[in-house]
Order: sequence, then C-alpha cells, then structure tokens
Amino acid sequence: MEAISYNDLPQAVGKLANQMNRIEELLEASTQAKPKDTSNNKYTLPEAAAYCGMAEPTFRTYIYRRKVAGTKFGKAWLFLEKDLDKFIQDYRKPTAKELEKEAFEKLTNQRRA
Repeated sequence: MEAISYNDLPQAVGKLANQMNRIEELLEASTQAKPKDTSNNKYTLPEAAAYCGMAEPTFRTYIYRRKVAGTKFGKAWLFLEKDLDKFIQDYRKPTAKELEKEAFEKLTNQRRA
C-alpha cells in the first residue's frame, strides 16, 4: 500500500467513491436476477424418492395409492418437482411447536367468542 499525499487525497477519494458505486451496481444487478424456475425439473423414481427423503418401496406405495402425481412411460416413472413439493407439503407431519401453536390459537379464539 502506497502513501497518498495531501494534494492527491481528493482524487483518491473520488476514485474510491467510483469503485464503491460500481460494486453497488453489481450487487443490485445480481439481486435483481430472476431465480431459475425449477418447477419443471423431472425426476425418475429413484431420484424422486431421494428428493422426498424416503426409501423407494415406501415411495412406490404412495404412487400406487395415487398420493403423488407422476407419469409412467412404459416401465419408467417420471415426476415433476412441483408435484413432489406439493406431495411433501400435503403429507408432512406437523412439528410439536406447530401443533402447540395451533392449539394455543384455537384456545384463544374460543375464549374470545
């Protein structure tokens, strides 16, 4: 790092301000970039089971009970990511905190009525 003389100080500060503006512009451009749409990603049966965090035989049970949407091409199954996300959301068990919060809300609503 080199020393800056008193006479060069305004020029150095101006240069630094320009660099900061450029960094801010780059950051704004990166945050405004559209997120990649992954809802149409396709998964095979083993990939879909892994995505949902379960064993293949368990996942097959949900398929044959028509709990998860999928398409069969010959002997192969294909699943869309948006359908897997919906399946996970619909069939997940609520946590203890979520159950506690729901019970508290029901109790407070009954007392108000």
